Amino acid sequence: MNTSEFDKYKVDHLFLLIGENPLPNYVAAKTLLANGGKPYLVFTEHTQKPAERLKDILDLSDKQMWSLDNNESNAAEIKKKIREIVKIIQEDSDNTQKNKFGLNYTGGTKAMAVHAYQALLQPRLEEPKYKLNPEPIFSYLDSRNLKILIDQPTNPIPLDIPKDKLDFSLDTLFKLHCFNLNKTSEGKVKIKTDQNRGYIS
Repeated sequence: MNTSEFDKYKVDHLFLLIGENPLPNYVAAKTLLANGGKPYLVFTEHTQKPAERLKDILDLSDKQMWSLDNNESNAAEIKKKIREIVKIIQEDSDNTQKNKFGLNYTGGTKAMAVHAYQALLQPRLEEPKYKLNPEPIFSYLDSRNLKILIDQPTNPIPLDIPKDKLDFSLDTLFKLHCFNLNKTSEGKVKIKTDQNRGYIS
């Protein structure tokens, strides 16, 4: 699939559900956002640190960080949070022409994925018939085949991940996983966790 075909699935506002491994979210943010688009990190108390690392690497603002606290399995709270974010985005005058929403549900808990999905399909509890226009784009990263799957009524559309959009330097990769990459005076590489638990040469 060429770049122009991939572009039609890019969104202005991308919800990312944060799990312990932030790498799929990083890939989604780098590939699924339109020019000027923003990711919104939805995380729990348990995944706050991976979310903060991703925030730093993507240079996000506090307004793009949304905590569920310890409600990773609470359907009502998950839907409430997603609807709250959608409302804030829609009420921002800067977003008048930026109304395309998306959800990449690779990370987070199964409950987060299901209920975030449902909240975007029905973004206003008080208006059951209200729908986002255009319809939201739902996606999943298939790490085994290195493809992003775009949900469709029948089979999902598999998209090759455009590698030119990614910064897969060792430094970026290690920071995502809470490691520091240091080079010794002898030219050897050392890996150090940010908790200073030691080195792996």
